[in-house]
Amino acid sequence: MAELTSHMKELIALAQEHQTPYASLIIGPDDNILAKAPNRVKQDTDATSHAEMNVIRMASNITGNANLAGCHLITTCEPCPMCAAAIYWSGIRRVTYGLSIPEIMEAGHDQLPGRIDEITRADQNGLQISGGLMAAEVRALFG
Repeated sequence: MAELTSHMKELIALAQEHQTPYASLIIGPDDNILAKAPNRVKQDTDATSHAEMNVIRMASNITGNANLAGCHLITTCEPCPMCAAAIYWSGIRRVTYGLSIPEIMEAGHDQLPGRIDEITRADQNGLQISGGLMAAEVRALFG
């Protein structure tokens, strides 16, 4: 748990640096950080430039493989339906997030209400999802 907390603190700092509440990282099968990225929707003028999408792209480029089986994605906020689908297709089987989609909506950010566990329910490979890691600290990113 201490290592997860350390990673979330790193993500909160990255999000603050980029003036966004959204940041993600991927831990590789060797338990080292493979890639980390913030949300860049505004900077890239690209609606798909969510932190999770960016970090999946980076990790795939680094490994030379679209299959990220054995990796763990940690993110400040629960992945939206688009990102949940990308997580599924990338083969990532473990996700940890801070703030849930309903909590993001309560903070005033527009979200599709689909939850990652609902979207990936048909996953026969068993995606492990846990939320609420440092939720109060992540909530503070929303002002």
